[in-house]
Amino acid sequence: MRVARQAAVASIAGTCVFVAPVLLLHVLKPELDPSWRFLSEYSLGRHGWLMAVAFFSWGLSSFALFV
Repeated sequence: MRVARQAAVASIAGTCVFVAPVLLLHVLKPELDPSWRFLSEYSLGRHGWLMAVAFFSWGLSSFALFV
């Protein structure tokens, strides 16, 4: 039961860490319209490391949810 609770907390935290850089990138790159551009296009350019952090946390969140 303890592992399941820790995995649930990790999954929720990973999701929150995923959302924060994506929202920040919407502000930093207003020229990309999210309604018709792919999310991965935010990884191009100077702020691409933020999207790498977001994708890593999304993967961690998915793995924790699997556990």
